[in-house]
Amino acid sequence: RKIAVFVSETTDASLRVGLARETVTASQKYDDWGNLVPNTFDVRVSYPAMIEGESEESFYGAFSFSVDQPELAYFDGNTLVFNPAAIAGDERASDGGKISLTVTVKAKYPKYPGLQSYATASFTLTVIDGIAVRTYSELKDASEVQQKSVAFEADIRATLTDGGGNMEQLQARGNIYGNNHMLYSNQGDNHTRSAALVKVQKHNFVVSNLHMCANALDGSGEGLGAQDATQFKWGYCLRFDVRQMNEATGGAGKAHIENGRVEYCILENATSLAGVYGADVTFDGCILRNTAGVGIHVRSESTNALTNPDMNIVSYANITMNNCIASNMVGLTVSFEYKGTYEGRETETERTTFTQTGFLDIYNWQPMDNINLLPDDILGDYMDGGVTELVKSLIGEILSKEASIANFRRKVDGVTYMHLGFFSMGLQWKSYLMNPAGDWVNISMEDSRFNHFTTDDLSAIGSLTSLIPGFNNPIWIWAYDNSVTDLVPGSTYTINSRLIARLHGEL
Repeated sequence: RKIAVFVSETTDASLRVGLARETVTASQKYDDWGNLVPNTFDVRVSYPAMIEGESEESFYGAFSFSVDQPELAYFDGNTLVFNPAAIAGDERASDGGKISLTVTVKAKYPKYPGLQSYATASFTLTVIDGIAVRTYSELKDASEVQQKSVAFEADIRATLTDGGGNMEQLQARGNIYGNNHMLYSNQGDNHTRSAALVKVQKHNFVVSNLHMCANALDGSGEGLGAQDATQFKWGYCLRFDVRQMNEATGGAGKAHIENGRVEYCILENATSLAGVYGADVTFDGCILRNTAGVGIHVRSESTNALTNPDMNIVSYANITMNNCIASNMVGLTVSFEYKGTYEGRETETERTTFTQTGFLDIYNWQPMDNINLLPDDILGDYMDGGVTELVKSLIGEILSKEASIANFRRKVDGVTYMHLGFFSMGLQWKSYLMNPAGDWVNISMEDSRFNHFTTDDLSAIGSLTSLIPGFNNPIWIWAYDNSVTDLVPGSTYTINSRLIARLHGEL
């Protein structure tokens, strides 16, 4: 059969999935008995179609299949079989790195009589030294036991703990490539505020192109479009916590998680979407949405000899956000919280910093009659529940009436809103994104739409000092003011090719 034109089912375009516009293939997989075996990738031709009754062997015999690095993979018919040992030994694959393999399919017959050229099609596969996973048991074994990077091949629901009532927490010891799939727990699976779908316990950790949903709404992993974010009272999507890494590795407690990266992920439906304690983390091209608390809860803490005789250290964080979107939050996008006294103890390399590059779109205009400046998980450290509600009510009243911050309020359709972007804690201790002089020493922002004010600017704030013990340091708040006209109350966004291009910095 002469083949003038043929079309491969797999193309470079078909592999550009999700926010990352990338499909990652792992070198190994689990067989039906739970054993690790070489992973395979079927290369299929969709046009021309097989003749009725024709065998696949006969059909694919009309084509030749090759790969540009045969030492890493080989073809058995039209099936590409990976060589896990060779891929693991390739320096490009070290520490979760990716390798590009070019696959070429050629028609064995000339296009036209008398011509020596052949019809060809090529595409590029991205391969890791890792394990393909389709179930939660595979994910747990691959990450925690094998300590390998993983590539999702299906949506995965976190199972419940043996006792029930709480979702399992993945102790991530390898990179995670989601391939636009979801890791989720259903609403009602989890009843612990701090439990996370993923707990990071390694340096140089990457989670890419994964949709994380801590409280899926309908039992199938779908959590999109939630309007009432107050319902998400339990669980985190992701936690970087140096204390947990020390417990897992038997460290002495002085470690610091280095080079964490969350790229092109959707984090949604949680009490707080991400927690960072004692870690350096970059959020690149991410969408953070639907939380009863905050998007990223950053906690820094000093430990002295009185509370821990073996350590006199500061747990700090370096947070970078590049081209990110945040929406539908009861609290703020990022909260920087501090415990203990840093003065005289922090060094140039051991203090929390925040760096923002590209854009940071925050769709967080809150109505003044129900505003929530301080999330419950922070206020709960200072007072009981009854006082918490009173403090929230008083803060809302102060913010709605304070003349000095009128430019941060905007009235639309008869409702007055205030924009809340992110904040750095004061209260009992100083806000250490600022030095005592108020200079912006620990913060760098490219998005010029943000302005700031502090609770020192609020004349009525003194009414709260009797309710919050030691409330003698200002809280710093960054927000849009009335000079910003592109994102106003009621604005929304749609995930489409143009938005994804923006996340990649192309628009």
